Amino acid sequence: MNEISLRKDVYESIAVSLPFYLHSVGYHSYEAGEGEYPSMLVNTFVQLIWCVSGIEEVTLYDRKYTLQSGDFFYYLPGEDHSYRAISSLWKHRWVCFDGPKAADFMMSYGYPRHIRNAGTCPEHLFERLTETVALGDPFQMRMHISILAEILALAGMSKKRDLESEPLVRRCVHLIQTSFQDPRVDVNYLCDKLGVHRATLTRSFHQAMHRTPGEYLLAVRAHHGMTLLCGTNQSVSEIAKRCGVGGIARFSRLIRRITGSSPVQYRADHRRENENPETASAHLPDSVDDL
Repeated sequence: MNEISLRKDVYESIAVSLPFYLHSVGYHSYEAGEGEYPSMLVNTFVQLIWCVSGIEEVTLYDRKYTLQSGDFFYYLPGEDHSYRAISSLWKHRWVCFDGPKAADFMMSYGYPRHIRNAGTCPEHLFERLTETVALGDPFQMRMHISILAEILALAGMSKKRDLESEPLVRRCVHLIQTSFQDPRVDVNYLCDKLGVHRATLTRSFHQAMHRTPGEYLLAVRAHHGMTLLCGTNQSVSEIAKRCGVGGIARFSRLIRRITGSSPVQYRADHRRENENPETASAHLPDSVDDL
């Protein structure tokens, strides 16, 4: 059983600029063997998952994670969502948010993808989002950000010691987020700045983030590029430069690998959906059903 609450298409018409916006919220409940699997649509939002009961298997980049009651997990924009129940009476709460700084906000916490024993799911916070997701007034939109921040703060309480013991990873994340626009930045550059061997950085980073520093750097650049394609009229070559990607060809390969489309086609598709509210609205339930 699924319960899904979507925002109304009111955000574009409101004169308030925020780093990100609540997209949708709900819960999934399945019997063993049931679940959700990747679709042809590209997910453009961050999704937070908090397991309420039972056991589920979540897949990310062909790696499988087992989530139990009290575990926390998240997906970033451009990633396929796939999970299935491996026990009866499985349920998890989820919430999605998007916008120009959605991925940056999530990654700034430095959380690993899978937080074990995050604690009892704060269902009352998810309910508050459910009650107000369709309200488009500026106050509620700002409150959504506050509630999302509270959910993330609670998710990280059990990881405080682990995060404090991983200063190298936290420094690397900060360095990537503040310097990804420089085309000189690659894994060797990161190692030089951090004063560590490449193998040490890769091992520590992968243990905490479940991806390599190079993969994380590409994800940050890709997200920034997708944001500029959708929100500006800058040329593809200019966007490639602003993302720190060396040339249109490399940038095009990066965007195509994530979206399945060229940068020009991705921009055109995004604008076509925004110009046709009926089409955009019709796509929302499909994308959420495939969470």
